Amino acid sequence: MEIWLSDKSMSPYHVTYLGSKSQNEFIELLAAENRQTVIQEIQDSELFAVISNTTPDISMKDQLAVGLRYVDKKGTTNERLLDVVESSNKTGYGTAKSIYNCLIKYGINTDNVAFQS
Repeated sequence: MEIWLSDKSMSPYHVTYLGSKSQNEFIELLAAENRQTVIQEIQDSELFAVISNTTPDISMKDQLAVGLRYVDKKGTTNERLLDVVESSNKTGYGTAKSIYNCLIKYGINTDNVAFQS
């Protein structure tokens, strides 16, 4: 094992998960799985509220965080982040359209929105 690890010709076969590409892929996989759980819980709930906020990222582009508040089958109130999308239109209409597009993107029925904050 020591020889295999120290042999430079074996480097292409030596896998680590410390690189940014691997870490980002892992984060994306976890986010997708979590998002599917949230979407299923939203579909099972009768009504839900949208929570949104914008903030600039390091490149000074506004990012819109779209969260959802809902009550699950057990009667527990939940607040979950659905997605973060770039916000190019800061008007009320532009923000509402971005939120609507985000909900549609994930197949969430917009008829069940009870409130937006």
